[in-house]
Amino acid sequence: MVSVCKKAYAVLSPHWPPLTSSKLPALFTCNYTTASTPFIEHYEKMLLKAQNTELPAPIDNQAVFANNEINLSDVDVYGFDYDYTLAGYSDSLLHTIFEMGKQALLQTKNYPKILKTLTYQPDFAVRGLHFDLKKGLLMKIDSFHHIQKDTVYRGLHKLSWDEVLEQYSGFHVPVKQMNQFHGAGSEMHQFVDIFTIPEISLISQVIEFFQSNAIAYDPEYVFWDVRSSVQSIHTSGQLHEEITRNLEKYLTNSSRIAELLDRLISHDKKLFLISNSGFPFM
Repeated sequence: MVSVCKKAYAVLSPHWPPLTSSKLPALFTCNYTTASTPFIEHYEKMLLKAQNTELPAPIDNQAVFANNEINLSDVDVYGFDYDYTLAGYSDSLLHTIFEMGKQALLQTKNYPKILKTLTYQPDFAVRGLHFDLKKGLLMKIDSFHHIQKDTVYRGLHKLSWDEVLEQYSGFHVPVKQMNQFHGAGSEMHQFVDIFTIPEISLISQVIEFFQSNAIAYDPEYVFWDVRSSVQSIHTSGQLHEEITRNLEKYLTNSSRIAELLDRLISHDKKLFLISNSGFPFM
């Protein structure tokens, strides 16, 4: 019977510490005098059922997921964003945004010319990260405002958990320090779209340069200098002109988009497009 209990322990507690002796936790302690034949039969039956249960099919990455049930036939109007929705872009675009933003930073903000050697690091960051403007720290914060372990960086160097706890006296960021999107403060900025990934890389590399060369800097000024430089290539039309001149380099073609739009139109659905990109570009 003890061997049966050990099996139960192994099946039901895969994340618990392995048994180091024949002694089982109280929940699983059993022997012939305390366990009945029906218990053993029931255990064996459930074990067999678990072993014969088929695992769910892999998630279809082409499927549409919704938080609530919805019948799309009841929806008469469909709206689309343009960038990274109807228009797909290659990774080359992120490299170009980094290079153009870097040049704008050197030309308009008079940053050290040696920074022209910086190159985009595509594997360093993802969208959704937060930047603490006062402390100059980049990090991942979950929906409960908890700092995720091993995600806090100053420049390109990761802070230890002890250093993070020292900075924030814990791992929770109060609402008053979060930005307007998730809170009421202005000390945190969240990079919410794909276009901002090169911006994260540039901010982090500039801070890393200052840190490595013992140059005094204000992280908030670095943030706004880099941000305004990168934003300028969007608002000036420079980036759109570069994409228009090199459509094959930057745009990715997807026949599924046209198929989707044709299907919606054939079912008399109304479509609209909303974007902060200019009409001539789209």
